[in-house]
Amino acid sequence: MKEQEQIQINKEKLGDLLQRLEHERSQLEEANKQAWTEQNQKLMEQFVSGLSPEEQKRFEAARKANEAKGASASATTVTTGGGSGHKSSGSNGGGTVTPPAVTEPPVLISPTAAVTTSEPAVVLKAPAAALIKIWNNGTLIAQANGNGEQEVRIPLSSLGAAGGIAVYDKLTATSELGGVQSTAVAIPAITVDRSSGITLTSATRNNQSLTATLSMKNLTGSQAFYGVEVHLVYDNRLSYQGDGHVSKDLNTVFGAQPQSVELLKQTSGSADSELIYAAMLYSGAAGSPSPLEVHGEQQLVSIPLVWNGTNANQLNVKLVSYKVVDKAGNVVREMSPSEAPIVIPVN
Repeated sequence: MKEQEQIQINKEKLGDLLQRLEHERSQLEEANKQAWTEQNQKLMEQFVSGLSPEEQKRFEAARKANEAKGASASATTVTTGGGSGHKSSGSNGGGTVTPPAVTEPPVLISPTAAVTTSEPAVVLKAPAAALIKIWNNGTLIAQANGNGEQEVRIPLSSLGAAGGIAVYDKLTATSELGGVQSTAVAIPAITVDRSSGITLTSATRNNQSLTATLSMKNLTGSQAFYGVEVHLVYDNRLSYQGDGHVSKDLNTVFGAQPQSVELLKQTSGSADSELIYAAMLYSGAAGSPSPLEVHGEQQLVSIPLVWNGTNANQLNVKLVSYKVVDKAGNVVREMSPSEAPIVIPVN
């Protein structure tokens, strides 16, 4: 009999212990939830304070749309009984079912209108704790961490077709914070045009020598030109060791012009080197040459480089920017340094 009484006493003690543990667990869970909410609110306040008035307008409009959608999609808070019926996840008795947390959408900085480019990218702002995601018709194509008041540029390198034109008018951006994703922000249509301009077509190595080849294509009419400036970057296993002069080559764009000059100049840094190729037409005794046009694709220049190492692993050449200008110096085609570089592996 005494043994049964002791078992009952032990059960009661164990029950009391379990109740205390459950109470402490609930208190800790509530404290964590409150801390996360306060941190999220603080991050959001810091983020909003760094926006311009126009950005704040777009942010508030997106916030209202997000709240409206959240209100229609979420259930009202419900308190459940302890004896039977529906129970909230993780509770042994009565509990509370609450709507999911709301994550604010990112602020779109660029593009603000439909744009045509050869190297597409978007610029946004989002809290530092948020993950920005870019979608094309519902498919994730790029993502990056938010950086608070600082703008985040996200290249969309998967868009576009080599040598062609493609239009993307179903692009959206979302933020994800604490596992909760925001409503989508529409991105204006981006047309990726790789049918004209300058491109890095190859980087071919033969023993210690390497040739980087640039080409031009489909620059006609209003894009007729007088000069170009192209910037390449490569790590210091490669170097240009010439005197800066480019020999005439009748098969190239400027080499075929008697009144033209082409130059190369390298600037070396601690890890990388930048090479500038510049070419232009000039007036002479024969007068001023007519603006150049390129129909189809034509070689611009072959640049001789030297490979200084023994390890060619991940060796590449990057086209980081270029400008094509008319006689007055107006830019008729360009690739901005802010765009994603064209990277060609050395083979």
